[in-house]
Amino acid sequence: MRVLELCLSRGRGGMELYMARTARELARRGHRVLPVIHADTPVLRPLLEEAGLTPREWQVRVPELPLRSAWRFARLLDAEGVEAV
Repeated sequence: MRVLELCLSRGRGGMELYMARTARELARRGHRVLPVIHADTPVLRPLLEEAGLTPREWQVRVPELPLRSAWRFARLLDAEGVEAV
């Protein structure tokens, strides 16, 4: 199954570590994992790359009205054949 793991937090805490752990576990179980992280997240990229996953960076440019980001996100889901988020 093609699974997208999404974490747009810029933090360095539990949520980011949990995302990295679940992405690694899903990949270990044979799923094709596409991690999507915020461009300014320092802790996630090394954890995911260590597990052999290549994260995509994502940034919402207009947080008040993220319609363009939602459209870009929908295109990403279609292009990558994502079955679960």
